[in-house]
Amino acid sequence: MYARVNRTRWRPERRDDAAQFTHDRIIPAYREQNGFRGYLLLTEPGGDGAMAITMWETEEDMEASAPVARALIPELGDVLVEPPVTETYEVTIRAEGS
Repeated sequence: MYARVNRTRWRPERRDDAAQFTHDRIIPAYREQNGFRGYLLLTEPGGDGAMAITMWETEEDMEASAPVARALIPELGDVLVEPPVTETYEVTIRAEGS
C-alpha cells in the first residue's frame, strides 16, 4: 500500500469551509479512483497547519490519482495560505482500532 501526504497551511477563518470542501468534493473524487483505500485529514489545533493523507493499493494507483488532486487545488485557492507540499510513502504498517 502507498500513501500520498499533502502538507499545507489554511487560513484559520476558512477552516470549516476547507473541511466541508474536502468532505463534499475531494473525498468523492478520490473514491472514483482505482485503488483508493482511505483518506485522513489532520489539522493543527488552534493553528493553520493541515495534512491530508490518502492511501492507495498500488504505487500506480497513487500516481494515476495525482491529476485529481492537482485539479482540485485551484478550488482551494482562497483557503490555502501556501500551495501543498506533496510527499509519497510506502505504507509499512497499518493498524486500526477494534
